[in-house]
Amino acid sequence: MGDNRVANRNFGQRVRVALASARVSRQAIARDCGVTPQAVQRWCDGTAMPSSANLLALVRLTGASVEWLMWPHPVDLTSTDWAIKGRHIKNIVRSVMDEIAAEERAEGE
Repeated sequence: MGDNRVANRNFGQRVRVALASARVSRQAIARDCGVTPQAVQRWCDGTAMPSSANLLALVRLTGASVEWLMWPHPVDLTSTDWAIKGRHIKNIVRSVMDEIAAEERAEGE
């Protein structure tokens, strides 16, 4: 039983990374999957798993692979294994943070 909780927590972590890297909101995922935002929050928390159809929608909307999302280990920021679209996770996070900063600067001008 404990192994499933750990695997689900790792899945939730990967869903959060995939959403952030694709800059897709939980509300957009919920709308596309026909579920509530609370259901998507439970996927992100690792307390629930999406249906197969909703997992495929996550893949389509985020660009992450099913294999990467389902990989039962925590996200490793030092490894390039199982990177989303071949990009290292720390580079994805850095890129997203740079984009957000640029948007904030543009809004301030």
